[in-house]
Amino acid sequence: QVNNHYKPTIMANLEIAGFSPDAAHAAQLVGAVVVAVIVWFCFRRRSDAMSAAALQVGTFLASPYAFVYDLPAVANAALAVFRRDRAQGLLNPVEAGILSLGILFPIAMILTWRLYWLSVTGIALLFGLVVWRVFYSAAARASPSQATMSASARLE
Repeated sequence: QVNNHYKPTIMANLEIAGFSPDAAHAAQLVGAVVVAVIVWFCFRRRSDAMSAAALQVGTFLASPYAFVYDLPAVANAALAVFRRDRAQGLLNPVEAGILSLGILFPIAMILTWRLYWLSVTGIALLFGLVVWRVFYSAAARASPSQATMSASARLE
């Protein structure tokens, strides 16, 4: 049996936290289905680097068999978001923190297992940011006035 502390997966994190294997497997299955549907919607919306980044990051949320040494794909996705956001002037401090977490948590997982919860948290936040970029950028390109209106409506 491989040590769960080196697996950045929903199932491994839940088992470390004390959940039963059956509950962890069920949560992993639900997570995989949700991620698959979201990634499908990303590619339906548009097929570009951001949708590919959603697939790269989503793979680690969906698979129960990922390991720390597989995580350079997550760093590549974080760098793709950074490159696009910097070019478009969209990067804010919260998003910069999420991207930093996406790049640095594999190092933290290798150094200490005590931060095991950081793996799924970092992957989920990065996945959310990438998916946000897929849909936000698509809405902004479709109609700038509608994107501005929907953004102001969310603030109210």
